[in-house]
Amino acid sequence: MNTTKRRISVTVGVVLMAALFVPGILSTANADTISSVTDGVATSGGAAYWGETVTIIVGKSWNSLSLNFYDATGAAQAVGDVYLLSQAYLGTPANLSSSTPGFIAEGIATGGFYNFPSAVTVLGGTKYWVYTDAAMQLTGNGAGNQYYFSTSATSNFTGVPGNDINYTLTGTLIPTPEPSTSILMLAGVGLIGLMLMRKRKAQGLAQAT
Repeated sequence: MNTTKRRISVTVGVVLMAALFVPGILSTANADTISSVTDGVATSGGAAYWGETVTIIVGKSWNSLSLNFYDATGAAQAVGDVYLLSQAYLGTPANLSSSTPGFIAEGIATGGFYNFPSAVTVLGGTKYWVYTDAAMQLTGNGAGNQYYFSTSATSNFTGVPGNDINYTLTGTLIPTPEPSTSILMLAGVGLIGLMLMRKRKAQGLAQAT
């Protein structure tokens, strides 16, 4: 290995080692609670269709989302599908679909949780709405944002301002590199490029002579 190649290899190694130890580069994301309300103590008088206003933690972006409500025993509850929207919906549960105004994604119930496609992303400081297309008996009615309910699949949702049903939304934080780490990576790549350019120039001069 000649001197130039050795220098390039060392430079690449330094940049990659720095990436391992500087926060924000090559980091591993973990599932976290994004938004949760669990202080409501009332139980619905019977099964109903539900909607809830969800506000995401400020300054974060998340994917790999999972949502659940809670039954009277405190167990996670999810039945049918849930629809994630960018605006409130006052239509009927039966009319929920990918054509619903504000539609973002559909979560499918599995084992008490609604799971969304992993690429679906929610943004920090943003308000979202979720609505179910199946009836459940849930707990909630604590002070909060606003929830919605419908007593049948063909009745419009009605909003209840100032109160929430109990729910938890979890997801995986999408890492955002710190400005300093981005500069470090760019500097490393720039140095490698400069060394390669010098090598080509030297080879060109050698061939010319």
